[in-house]
Amino acid sequence: MSMSHATLVKRAERWLAKSRKCSIVLTEAYSWLHEKPDAIGWFRGGWSVLVECKTSLSDYYADRRKRWREAGAIAMGQERWYLAEPGLLKRDLIVDGWGLLECHVGSIRRIVDAERYPGPGKLCTHLVPWAAERMAPEIDALIGAMRNSAIESGKGCLGDDDDRHGGKAQL
Repeated sequence: MSMSHATLVKRAERWLAKSRKCSIVLTEAYSWLHEKPDAIGWFRGGWSVLVECKTSLSDYYADRRKRWREAGAIAMGQERWYLAEPGLLKRDLIVDGWGLLECHVGSIRRIVDAERYPGPGKLCTHLVPWAAERMAPEIDALIGAMRNSAIESGKGCLGDDDDRHGGKAQL
């Protein structure tokens, strides 16, 4: 079974929305770091979960060489995962802190658990330790506003973890 990168991204998007209960999920979105994660989702308090989809070992090794993958670099995602077809990536290849998911026909299985990095936002917690506490409600409000906007426009992939912001979207 050979899955395309686009298929893996769609599966990652759905995993973030349904299994991780992310209210907002973006795919292939740029950041000010110039990082472009395959999928990233947020849930309450601004916690972010990033998924990089890999279809080959060469793609995996190329990803490891990116500057935001260096130890101590500011990067997206308080949880970071690789998603690949079964058997493509082995446990001993996975970078410390990253998790490994395998994409099977009817499910996505956790092979290696991801570590949780400081949040919400490594940059903020390292520069201003109290910023995470102060920012959490604001980030939550922002996520609610984005969720409502996505529901109204019919765009985006939205989880159904709560409906306090009004409405639910189906995948």
